[in-house]
Amino acid sequence: MKKTLRRGSVAMGAMLLAAMASTTSASAAPGINPIEIGDYGYGVRCVQAAVDYWGGTSRGVSVKVDGQFGNATENAVMEFQKDFGIAPDGVVGPQTGNYIVGYAEHWDPRCTGVVPTS
Repeated sequence: MKKTLRRGSVAMGAMLLAAMASTTSASAAPGINPIEIGDYGYGVRCVQAAVDYWGGTSRGVSVKVDGQFGNATENAVMEFQKDFGIAPDGVVGPQTGNYIVGYAEHWDPRCTGVVPTS
């Protein structure tokens, strides 16, 4: 009886881990709230680093990576959105996030888990 329960527990644990692995993706973060003015933290740092990397010297768009989503970050996000044909609202939702993560991964691959994507 004890062996049967133990095997069942191990099997159940393996199924749970497999289910968790299939719902977490390294390349997408659906269900994350948009990142916008007034927000702060690691997700904002990822957005700032991505926009700064994209902006570089050729576009003349630069943003300080400080984790505070203020006016400078909002303006830089709007320039980013214009460049990718997204209506410029300064909010990083899934559509903008899909592009942001490509640039943010150069800074830190963990950004894919904190920036909203679809």
